[in-house]
Amino acid sequence: MSKSINSKLESFRALIFNCRNEDIAPELATQGVDAEFLDEGEARYHEVMRLMELQKKEYHEEREAYDIYFAKKDDVEKAFQNTRDLARELSTNDPDLQNRLKFSPMSRLPLGDWIQAGIDFYDSLLRESALLQRLERFRVSQERLNQEKQELEELRQLRTKALVEKGQAQEATRLRNQKLEELEDYCRLLKTLAGLALQHRPQLMESLGILVRS
Repeated sequence: MSKSINSKLESFRALIFNCRNEDIAPELATQGVDAEFLDEGEARYHEVMRLMELQKKEYHEEREAYDIYFAKKDDVEKAFQNTRDLARELSTNDPDLQNRLKFSPMSRLPLGDWIQAGIDFYDSLLRESALLQRLERFRVSQERLNQEKQELEELRQLRTKALVEKGQAQEATRLRNQKLEELEDYCRLLKTLAGLALQHRPQLMESLGILVRS
């Protein structure tokens, strides 16, 4: 589309609403463009404007949700990585323990899986009493581990909320585009009918935004 959505809507508004002009309406009626037809156009226009506002709201909420998520993500990730690195170092000589704690590479995991893997790690770690005692020696208490796990669970919830908001924003855009296309089709027909009705009155056609070749 060569025009921006806003400029398109402004031209559609002028076309539909100016067709009510007392000099234009009787001419259009000869082509079947009556009050009912124009009421339909106004309703389509207002529906698109409503969906424009809804889409802006949904995208604002999406950005806000992702801002909150990313503001928390780095700190939670750093705390988890520090605890994981220390636990791995303290369990170096116990392959069975390391296997239970699943020290597999995290960088290859999708973000959602990475968060779940982190939660699973804390669940496994909190069952290892001997390792927990060693961690206490380095100021990593069970209370701290539970807190870090809770923060990962909260991070997962924030990510889920952000994804929901993203889906709602995409749906709002789809609905807006659908109704905008319907409005475009309506206005294309209205322009054609107005051109036929006003072909001998070019100044009135121009007031509807219909260019007249000189």
